Amino acid sequence: LKTVKNGTRYGQSSLATAMTQVKLAASLSASLVWLTGGLGVVHLLIKETIPSWFLSTDKSDREQRPSDLVAELRGHALAYFVVLCGAFAWGVDSRSSASKRRRQAILGSHLEFIASVLDGKISVGCEPATWRTYISGLVSLMVSCLPLWVTEIDTEVLKSVSSGLRKWGKEELA
Repeated sequence: LKTVKNGTRYGQSSLATAMTQVKLAASLSASLVWLTGGLGVVHLLIKETIPSWFLSTDKSDREQRPSDLVAELRGHALAYFVVLCGAFAWGVDSRSSASKRRRQAILGSHLEFIASVLDGKISVGCEPATWRTYISGLVSLMVSCLPLWVTEIDTEVLKSVSSGLRKWGKEELA
């Protein structure tokens, strides 16, 4: 393999480049989901489809385990995708009561699922690196970009998620 000017080899890219591509793919995907399916599809995606994906195991992943980097990039992509889908559906700071109720119900359900996994009540079938990166990314994006969303979630659910993050050593997110 030839070395290029920036020090990476042909066929490889830097982590920063990979993250940029992940963000672009998540943006495009969220845009397409919103434009083609609207509010109902976004709600179904966040409430049912994403949790179902985490619970299932992919046969190809079990046979040929992806590298931790690939698994982490998947987690980042899913976190960006979910947050962007939610932002399209509910707005970043929409204060309408209808939007707030929908956001509370759907996001609350999703975070209850996350809390149940972190509490050990449910086991996920995906790669651990994907799961951890997804949770860290989702919480980080919500806290930094969408603080109003966080204030609308049931405090017991937030405490449970926070406790799970502390167990992982993620005190800054907890």
